[in-house]
Amino acid sequence: VARKPPQPDIQSEPPAPPRKPDVVQVKRVDADVKAPVNTPLLKDLPDALRQQIPALAISGAVYSANPAQRLLLVNGQVLSQGNTAAPDVILEEIHPTTSEFSFRGTRFRMAH
Repeated sequence: VARKPPQPDIQSEPPAPPRKPDVVQVKRVDADVKAPVNTPLLKDLPDALRQQIPALAISGAVYSANPAQRLLLVNGQVLSQGNTAAPDVILEEIHPTTSEFSFRGTRFRMAH
């Protein structure tokens, strides 16, 4: 009589469910969206200069990776880059959270 060799006692475990990959959210920043580090905020300009700058009230902003589609609402006017915001004040650049202006050659930025 032939005997079968003894079988090891194997308890099979169900396969582990596939592991979901860890999700990391990354905020996309375009190369041209660098914060204007060297441009001072309006509040940081010397008092004598700041007093000469006309009042600027920013009430809205539209930012796009395409500079031609950026808009800023200043003193009730819809402006694009290069437009005059007030006498002697030019809107130079619109960034995601700030915009740069120039007043008689001095650049400054304001948050929006």
